[in-house]
Amino acid sequence: MDDGSLDYRPKSHYNYSLSTNSFTLEENRLLIGVLKENFGIIASVQAPLCRGVRYPELYIGVAGRDKFIETIKPYLLPCFKYKIPPFEHLKL
Repeated sequence: MDDGSLDYRPKSHYNYSLSTNSFTLEENRLLIGVLKENFGIIASVQAPLCRGVRYPELYIGVAGRDKFIETIKPYLLPCFKYKIPPFEHLKL
């Protein structure tokens, strides 16, 4: 539950990144397919720069974030609730 991050900017946007940087690009693409097929979650692969090297990681933006939250929220441990943005408009 802790291998990822929430990029939350009030009144602007929010998205999730999952730390899949130990997987290959092909494996990340496979994970994207699994999320889409099994849960209806839209994700993409991004490769941010880390210490001079680009590593692939899963990115869940506007197209998949609400479905992602809806899917994981029932299973979140209380200590990780801070990873859910405080938006009242979320339909959960």
